[in-house]
Amino acid sequence: MDVTIFTGPGCTRCEKAKAFMTERGVSFVERSVAGDPRAMEELIALGARMLPVIRIDGEVISGFDPVVLGALLNL
Repeated sequence: MDVTIFTGPGCTRCEKAKAFMTERGVSFVERSVAGDPRAMEELIALGARMLPVIRIDGEVISGFDPVVLGALLNL
């Protein structure tokens, strides 16, 4: 499963999303918009307006919703 979490500094929802993944043994790549201009460009192209943005095998969700994440990750 290909999981990417776009994060930003001081984002508590981002920290919760990363903890959710880590606690469940889900491997992910973190891309911080603070230090990665390409990540910011990609978010703009996706039309995202809220962090975190989580991409799971091409499916994109904004924000942290453990129920939705669990369903997408088949947990």
